[in-house]
Amino acid sequence: MAAKNPWTQYILLLIAALILLGVNFMKNRKYVQKTEPIFELKADEVVEITVAKDTLAVSLAKADTLWIFATADTGEVNQSRIENFLKNIVEDGQYSGFQTSNPEKYSEYGIDDEKATKVTLKLADASEKTFYASRSKSGWTHDYIRFEKDSKVYITTKKIMIYFSERAGFWRK
Repeated sequence: MAAKNPWTQYILLLIAALILLGVNFMKNRKYVQKTEPIFELKADEVVEITVAKDTLAVSLAKADTLWIFATADTGEVNQSRIENFLKNIVEDGQYSGFQTSNPEKYSEYGIDDEKATKVTLKLADASEKTFYASRSKSGWTHDYIRFEKDSKVYITTKKIMIYFSERAGFWRK
């Protein structure tokens, strides 16, 4: 009669634990929050930025390598503000799950056409990307965003409202 291996029961127990761990991992995978980029653009594709809210609006245009005010304005554009906007929203900005797709609830999130800040990006190929943004009332780490041709209100993964304003003074040196 062959000698019985004393480790057999421990090996079988380890295999059973690994199988249970794998099944648990597969079940919980559906609860992982997925993030999507706000835009799938490169910063150099944007040639004009327009930010509007209520009756205030500011337009910035790219002139060769520098950004200037597209409308008559006294002052010079702070190029680092533009760079921060392009990097943190256009290139690296992300949103996660949506909050609502019911237009009647837009005002709860401050994302309706009257209360939200409207940002329009004109691209080098003459197309436009528009989104509406508003500050979150429930948390200080994120904001809300809605795209012009999408009824869903998304939550951003970080604050984005700190990178733009409808006031020209925000963009000046």
